[in-house]
Amino acid sequence: MALTRVELVELVKKIADSQGTDDEVADWMELVMNETGCPDVGEYIFYTEPEMTPDEVVEKAMSYKPIQL
Repeated sequence: MALTRVELVELVKKIADSQGTDDEVADWMELVMNETGCPDVGEYIFYTEPEMTPDEVVEKAMSYKPIQL
């Protein structure tokens, strides 16, 4: 299931606002990470200074490129 950018932004908003149970938030986080291929989504949502907007989180996550060894 491929999510649109708008759907990803909505999920990031829900995650940032803790709008679900712990299990739901964990599932949403995993979904966003799987959809973007970015393992650092949680860092972007919770630990950046200054705080990133959901749009910025999705933009950065979507631009993630893994290191080629």
